[in-house]
Amino acid sequence: MARVGLVGGLGPESTVDYYRRIIEGWKQRGRTGTPSIVIDSIDAQQLLGLSRDDRHGLIEYLMASLTRLEGAGVDFAALTANTPHLVFDDLAARSSLPLISIVDVCAQEARRRATRASACLERSSRWMRRSIRRSSHATASTS
Repeated sequence: MARVGLVGGLGPESTVDYYRRIIEGWKQRGRTGTPSIVIDSIDAQQLLGLSRDDRHGLIEYLMASLTRLEGAGVDFAALTANTPHLVFDDLAARSSLPLISIVDVCAQEARRRATRASACLERSSRWMRRSIRRSSHATASTS
Protein backbone atom coordinates (compact mmCIF):
# COMPACT_ATOMS: atom_id res chain seq x y z
CA MET A 1 0.00 0.00 0.00
CA ALA A 2 1.29 3.45 -0.92
CA ARG A 3 2.00 5.91 1.86
CA VAL A 4 0.80 9.47 1.18
CA GLY A 5 2.74 12.50 2.37
CA LEU A 6 1.06 15.86 2.92
CA VAL A 7 2.85 19.15 3.45
CA GLY A 8 0.22 20.61 5.75
CA GLY A 9 -0.47 23.14 8.43
CA LEU A 10 -0.68 25.98 5.92
CA GLY A 11 -4.32 26.18 6.68
CA PRO A 12 -5.31 23.45 9.10
CA GLU A 13 -8.75 23.40 7.49
CA SER A 14 -7.34 22.49 4.07
CA THR A 15 -5.06 19.85 5.58
CA VAL A 16 -8.04 18.28 7.35
CA ASP A 17 -10.05 18.48 4.11
CA TYR A 18 -7.33 16.58 2.21
CA TYR A 19 -7.15 14.00 4.98
CA ARG A 20 -10.93 13.49 4.95
CA ARG A 21 -11.15 13.28 1.15
CA ILE A 22 -8.33 10.73 0.94
CA ILE A 23 -10.12 8.55 3.49
CA GLU A 24 -13.49 8.98 1.72
CA GLY A 25 -11.93 8.04 -1.62
CA TRP A 26 -10.32 5.04 0.03
CA LYS A 27 -13.66 3.82 1.37
CA GLN A 28 -15.50 4.53 -1.89
CA ARG A 29 -13.12 2.12 -3.57
CA GLY A 30 -14.25 -0.56 -1.14
CA ARG A 31 -11.05 -0.68 0.85
CA THR A 32 -11.11 -1.42 4.55
CA GLY A 33 -9.19 0.30 7.30
CA THR A 34 -7.48 3.57 6.50
CA PRO A 35 -4.66 4.56 4.15
CA SER A 36 -1.23 5.36 5.47
CA ILE A 37 -0.90 9.16 5.59
CA VAL A 38 1.98 11.22 6.97
CA ILE A 39 1.45 14.95 7.52
CA ASP A 40 4.35 17.34 7.99
CA SER A 41 2.82 20.47 9.49
CA ILE A 42 4.73 23.64 8.66
CA ASP A 43 4.30 27.23 9.87
CA ALA A 44 1.94 29.17 7.61
CA GLN A 45 3.25 32.56 8.74
CA GLN A 46 6.83 31.65 7.92
CA LEU A 47 5.77 30.29 4.53
CA LEU A 48 3.81 33.44 3.71
CA GLY A 49 6.71 35.66 4.74
CA LEU A 50 9.10 33.73 2.52
CA SER A 51 6.65 33.77 -0.39
CA ARG A 52 6.62 37.58 -0.36
CA ASP A 53 10.32 38.23 -0.76
CA ASP A 54 12.52 35.13 -0.57
CA ARG A 55 11.88 32.60 -3.32
CA HIS A 56 15.05 30.64 -2.54
CA GLY A 57 14.15 30.55 1.16
CA LEU A 58 10.64 29.36 0.28
CA ILE A 59 12.03 26.53 -1.85
CA GLU A 60 14.44 25.49 0.92
CA TYR A 61 11.70 25.63 3.58
CA LEU A 62 9.39 23.41 1.52
CA MET A 63 12.24 21.07 0.52
CA ALA A 64 12.97 20.51 4.23
CA SER A 65 9.35 19.39 4.68
CA LEU A 66 9.55 17.08 1.66
CA THR A 67 12.81 15.64 3.01
CA ARG A 68 11.10 14.88 6.34
CA LEU A 69 8.25 13.18 4.49
CA GLU A 70 10.72 11.16 2.44
CA GLY A 71 12.43 10.12 5.66
CA ALA A 72 9.05 8.95 6.97
CA GLY A 73 8.83 6.60 4.00
CA VAL A 74 6.11 8.24 1.92
CA ASP A 75 5.76 7.19 -1.71
CA PHE A 76 4.53 10.57 -3.01
CA ALA A 77 3.50 13.94 -1.61
CA ALA A 78 1.02 16.75 -2.10
CA LEU A 79 1.18 20.38 -1.02
CA THR A 80 -2.12 21.18 0.72
CA ALA A 81 -2.33 24.88 -0.16
CA ASN A 82 -2.03 27.16 -3.17
CA THR A 83 0.94 29.31 -2.06
CA PRO A 84 3.56 26.52 -2.21
CA HIS A 85 2.58 25.97 -5.83
CA LEU A 86 4.39 29.23 -6.63
CA VAL A 87 7.56 27.11 -6.54
CA PHE A 88 6.05 23.70 -7.43
CA ASP A 89 8.21 23.22 -10.53
CA ASP A 90 11.38 23.97 -8.53
CA LEU A 91 10.33 21.48 -5.85
CA ALA A 92 9.41 18.79 -8.38
CA ALA A 93 12.80 19.20 -10.06
CA ARG A 94 14.68 18.81 -6.78
CA SER A 95 12.58 16.31 -4.84
CA SER A 96 13.09 12.59 -5.26
CA LEU A 97 9.43 12.15 -4.29
CA PRO A 98 6.75 12.33 -6.98
CA LEU A 99 4.65 15.43 -6.24
CA ILE A 100 0.98 15.89 -6.98
CA SER A 101 0.10 19.37 -8.18
CA ILE A 102 -3.30 20.59 -7.04
CA VAL A 103 -3.14 23.06 -9.92
CA ASP A 104 -2.88 20.21 -12.45
CA VAL A 105 -5.57 18.17 -10.72
CA CYS A 106 -7.92 21.18 -10.62
CA ALA A 107 -7.26 21.93 -14.31
CA GLN A 108 -8.02 18.31 -15.24
CA GLU A 109 -11.27 18.41 -13.26
CA ALA A 110 -12.26 21.73 -14.84
CA ARG A 111 -11.69 20.25 -18.31
CA ARG A 112 -13.68 17.15 -17.35
CA ARG A 113 -16.56 19.25 -16.05
CA ALA A 114 -16.45 21.60 -19.02
CA THR A 115 -16.55 18.63 -21.38
CA ARG A 116 -19.48 17.13 -19.49
CA ALA A 117 -21.23 20.50 -19.35
CA SER A 118 -20.70 21.20 -23.04
CA ALA A 119 -21.99 17.72 -23.93
CA CYS A 120 -25.04 18.38 -21.77
CA LEU A 121 -25.60 21.77 -23.40
CA GLU A 122 -25.27 20.21 -26.85
CA ARG A 123 -27.90 17.58 -26.00
CA SER A 124 -30.16 20.31 -24.60
CA SER A 125 -29.83 22.47 -27.69
CA ARG A 126 -30.57 19.49 -29.97
CA TRP A 127 -33.65 18.69 -27.90
CA MET A 128 -34.71 22.35 -28.06
CA ARG A 129 -34.28 22.47 -31.85
CA ARG A 130 -36.32 19.27 -32.28
CA SER A 131 -39.01 20.59 -29.94
CA ILE A 132 -39.23 23.87 -31.84
CA ARG A 133 -39.46 22.02 -35.18
CA ARG A 134 -42.21 19.73 -33.86
CA SER A 135 -44.07 22.71 -32.42
CA SER A 136 -43.82 24.70 -35.65
CA HIS A 137 -44.95 21.64 -37.71
CA ALA A 138 -47.93 21.14 -35.40
CA THR A 139 -48.86 24.81 -35.68
CA ALA A 140 -48.52 24.76 -39.49
CA SER A 141 -50.68 21.65 -39.85
CA THR A 142 -53.53 23.08 -37.73
CA SER A 143 -53.75 26.39 -39.61
